[in-house]
Amino acid sequence: MCSSGRCRNCIPPSQAYCAGSPSPACIRLHLEETRQQAARLKTCLDGVSEGSSTMKVASGKLTALAQSISGVFAGDEVMKGSLASYTFEHMEIASYTILIAAANVEGETQIVQACEQNLREEEAMAEWLKSHLGQTTQTFLSRAAADSDAAKR
Repeated sequence: MCSSGRCRNCIPPSQAYCAGSPSPACIRLHLEETRQQAARLKTCLDGVSEGSSTMKVASGKLTALAQSISGVFAGDEVMKGSLASYTFEHMEIASYTILIAAANVEGETQIVQACEQNLREEEAMAEWLKSHLGQTTQTFLSRAAADSDAAKR
C-alpha cells in the first residue's frame, strides 16, 4: 500500500515508494500528492499574508531549467524524462529543506510541519524513481537494440 493507501502496488514510503515495476498508478498518486502539497503551501502562505505568485514564477523557472538541462545529457525522450523527473525531485527536496530551516528560524511551526510532510513525500518519490532508473534504462536499451519505436515510450 502506498502513502495514501490507494495504490495496491505501493508500500509505505519508509520501505519504498512503490513495489514492482514503474507503475502509472504510482505516478498518478504522486501527482495527487503534489496537488495536496500545493494546497498545504497555499494555506501556509495565506497564513503569513504572502502571495503565491513569487513561488509560481520561481517554480516555473526551475522546471524550465531542469528540462533544459536534461536535454543536454540525453537524446531520447524516455531517458530525458527520467533524468528530468529525478532532478526535479531533488530540487524539491532541497527547496523544502530550505523552507523548513527558514520556518524554524521564524518560529512558524505550521509551515515546518507542512514542509516536513511534503519533504517526506518528495524523498519517497525520489527513492522510487532512483530504484527504477536501472530498469528503465535496460528496457530502453533493449527496445533501442531491437530498433523499436517503443523505445521512446
